Amino acid sequence: MLPTPEMLQSIPFQYANDVRNGKIVCGQYIKLAVERFFTWIETAEQDGYILDHKKGMHIINWIPKYCQHTKGPLAKQRLPFELSPYQQFTVYNIFAWINQETGLRRINFVYEAVARKNGKTTQLAAIGLYCESMDNEEGPEIYVGATKEAQAKTLWEQAFAFVEKSLKLRQLGFKNTQREIRFSYTTGVFRFLGGDSKTLDGLNPSVALVDEYHAHKDDGVREVLESAMGARDNPLVYIITTAGFNLKSACKLAEDSYKDILKGLNKDDHTLIMIHQLDDDDDWENEANWEKANPNMQYNTTL
Repeated sequence: MLPTPEMLQSIPFQYANDVRNGKIVCGQYIKLAVERFFTWIETAEQDGYILDHKKGMHIINWIPKYCQHTKGPLAKQRLPFELSPYQQFTVYNIFAWINQETGLRRINFVYEAVARKNGKTTQLAAIGLYCESMDNEEGPEIYVGATKEAQAKTLWEQAFAFVEKSLKLRQLGFKNTQREIRFSYTTGVFRFLGGDSKTLDGLNPSVALVDEYHAHKDDGVREVLESAMGARDNPLVYIITTAGFNLKSACKLAEDSYKDILKGLNKDDHTLIMIHQLDDDDDWENEANWEKANPNMQYNTTL
């Protein structure tokens, strides 16, 4: 397929081209992710997929329309929460790639590694609200999973704050309760759970957001969420994490396998992989390299 002029002028495509042309400082795995994106475009027709630009841009435009900053000086100014270029590229890939026959998402699994203070919690909270209301799913169940319930609640509380601060979200049909964010028109619920939650039974998640994966001692929470998605036609698992130090952790072992996919050693055309980190031979004390792990460094935002 050939990208249209409208696609090429959009921020997701501009980001991809800027990475390819060296205008954006990033590590080898983001470069590989971008090349994979362009390869998918070249082989889309034979692979049975289309790149639905309207669907990809819908969530990008929906988030700032309904979600505003909830912390810091930007919240005082009541400014909308807008995804940065790297976030737009990521989200665009998730929602724009569509199976030509079924109309379902190509991507049902996302692994993203990025340093702290790059807006990952805020980003996932907004995606959760979007999927609860706009994902063409009846009775959607959005879950935040973490090793501890308190950690999972951190991301859920960001989504709660979005609803609390936004009259537009409440008018759309969202309602906060003590442990749920409900959406009336789809009978959707947005909940949090941890490995220490009283029960992990009876789940039917349509979207699972796994936060701070590096802190998970094992894959217990992730496996519970994934195994409970069997009744969903269009599920999405989104794992996001900062760097960890345990070289034998579930996160490290999984990340190594995702790197092999980006390198072309393994194949998985349903997983999106965005690993923002320094390259092995980079000097971490050199500030010029910091943007590789901190893709939002250049943006003056409080996330």
